[in-house]
Amino acid sequence: MPKIPMAVSAAASLKPADGSTHPTGYWAEEAAASHKLLKAVDAEVDLATPAGVRTRLREQGAALKTGAALPM
Repeated sequence: MPKIPMAVSAAASLKPADGSTHPTGYWAEEAAASHKLLKAVDAEVDLATPAGVRTRLREQGAALKTGAALPM
């Protein structure tokens, strides 16, 4: 069984050129789809983040899956 590390973002916010701050995190559906594909080929998947810090679920990604309204 292959052992595969899977990295997800640990960023909590992004600062575009205008200097504002936007919350961010990992996109749940992308992580789940990748994990599902790796498990389908019987891989052992280890989730990791840069520097081993706690990750943050991006709210928009969760909202799309649950059908909740997106914040504007």
